[in-house]
Amino acid sequence: MKSIILLALMATVCSLSSCVTEKGFYKPYNEEALAGREPNSEVFIIDKNGKKISGHELTTSKSSVWKVDKNSWTAVDGQKVNDDDIIVVQSNKSYQEKYFKSKYSYQYAERLRYGKISLYTYVETADISNGQKDVRGDYHVYVFKKGYGDLQELTFKNFSNSISDNPEALQRFKSLYSNGRIPVHNEKGNLKNLIEVTELYNK
Repeated sequence: MKSIILLALMATVCSLSSCVTEKGFYKPYNEEALAGREPNSEVFIIDKNGKKISGHELTTSKSSVWKVDKNSWTAVDGQKVNDDDIIVVQSNKSYQEKYFKSKYSYQYAERLRYGKISLYTYVETADISNGQKDVRGDYHVYVFKKGYGDLQELTFKNFSNSISDNPEALQRFKSLYSNGRIPVHNEKGNLKNLIEVTELYNK
């Protein structure tokens, strides 16, 4: 009976907060994160010089993939690489790439879809307006890249310009966000909408 209660409590906690799984890698969207991985590929790290280290087991000193710590490391089969030197990390459940918010500030973004347009997300904590007042909490920020370009913030203008060569995808995107903005508080809606448009563009 105690075991059942404990499992129930653990499930409740995981549903309300950030669950740390796979030796420290946080999964906001499990199924979508799997879709963003390189298929039939082992775990790997790509460093800033383009060197790829592949293997079977990925470990990290971080408690969450979203946390940035200059002293942290990630290892493939025990071969450690300092976090500052890493550009890409693929675990068994996700593909993470560094998004440089500024010259000296970066954040790991999790790839949700990839192709001609690749869609990524990461978590930020901020005050978000719910229409009546500002509420502090975690929300997902979306970034994307076109082809082999750099990751960039996904705004209505940036994304519209990038998919303008596909009229069907552009029209669908504008119909989903007819007011010309992407509301940050619409978590589930944004995820569904942006994946739909990305897949439409990539087909």
